Order: sequence, then structure tokens, then C-alpha cells
Amino acid sequence: MEKILIRRDGGAEAKFLKAVDDTEKKGNELIELFNSTQDFKRIDTLEEAVGLISDPLEYYDQVLIDNISHDKRLQVNMNSLAELYNIPRKEFLMGIGIPEDQVAKCQTCGGGPEKILPKIKTLSLRQYTEYSQFLLFKNGDFVINTQAVEDHSESFNIYASAPGQIEVYNHYKSLTETLNKAIEFHKLGPVKIEQLANMFGFQILGNKLLINELTLAETIKYIK
Repeated sequence: MEKILIRRDGGAEAKFLKAVDDTEKKGNELIELFNSTQDFKRIDTLEEAVGLISDPLEYYDQVLIDNISHDKRLQVNMNSLAELYNIPRKEFLMGIGIPEDQVAKCQTCGGGPEKILPKIKTLSLRQYTEYSQFLLFKNGDFVINTQAVEDHSESFNIYASAPGQIEVYNHYKSLTETLNKAIEFHKLGPVKIEQLANMFGFQILGNKLLINELTLAETIKYIK
């Protein structure tokens, strides 16, 4: 099937690429923070990484609980447990944006009053889920899946492919060529050229008329 490239949505593509880069960076920062603030476990698999991203604090504290001997009958005060064994849990809390005294009531709080957690500043599960298809997990780190990104980038191209769309494109292409020949033949000045551009919705570059790609893309969007 014939298709003609009308325009590439560079703004949307740049936003997408930035989001993928941000997801990779934040994911790796969280993994590095986790690995560097306790010695019991390293994130080695995608399943473990997703578990950490899903709830960083719960995942971290569960690793401590699973690896430090304590009376299972008692609710654990994680602040005290970490201090007792000189575990830099405070650094982990600071890294994900949670002040030490703002820990939700559960196994991580030691029975204190429930407090509302501030927004975690690390990678959210929602963001990870949205862009996970563009990431690979290798040797304990996220890396960008360049093939997946390239394939998706094709979606930012806007084509004329339906017969009606191609007809409209050819019409405006032919019209700009005809008008540009007339401009050159009649030696039209900037005022006349601007009048022609406004009349047909064209752009001007170097005293020549060009198809306005954005306008044309909107014009043919619903044409079949």
C-alpha cells in the first residue's frame, strides 16, 4: 500500500524518549539505593526489581525481617531493629523521600500511630508499568530496549495512506508547485506571497510556499 509521510510528531516523540530514559534512570537508582543500604540481598532478577518498585519500603523492611533473628510473636519496630544492627535504613528512607518519623502503621512502625506517607520520589509502579515494554533487565540493571523504542517511534509518523488522503496530499503538493512557479514568473513580492499563503494555509520559506504539515495532518485525519 502506498503511503506518504506527512509529518513526524517530534514533540510527542521527545516526550516519550524522555519518559523512557527517566524510567530507566529511576529504576536503576532505586536498585542501587536498595543494594547499598543493606547486605542481605541484591536485586538480581526482574521479578525482584518489580517487587522493589511496587512498594520500596515494604520490600526493604521484609528483607530485614527475613534475615534478622527476632521473636516472631512481637511486632517489629523497624527503626530500632535497624539501629541495633547498624543497618543504614535511614539512608534508604531518605533516598525514597520518606522522613524517618513518617512510617505507616504496620510491621514497619512498631505499633505507633498511623501516619500518612509523603509521596515517594522514586520510580512509581504506574510509570514503570507504562514504559516497562521499552526496558530490558540485564545483570541487575535496567537498560533501554532500543529495538522496542525504534519500533514505537514509528507511531509518531503521520502518513497519507488512504486513497482520499493521498488525493488531498497530491492536490496541495501540485498547488504549491503551481503557485511557486507563478511567484517566480510574475516576480511577486512578500505581500502577495503572504496573501497566497494565508489563502491556502501554506507556510513561507525563502519566498516560496510550503505545505503546512500540521494543518494537512489534521485535514486528512478522518479522510478515507
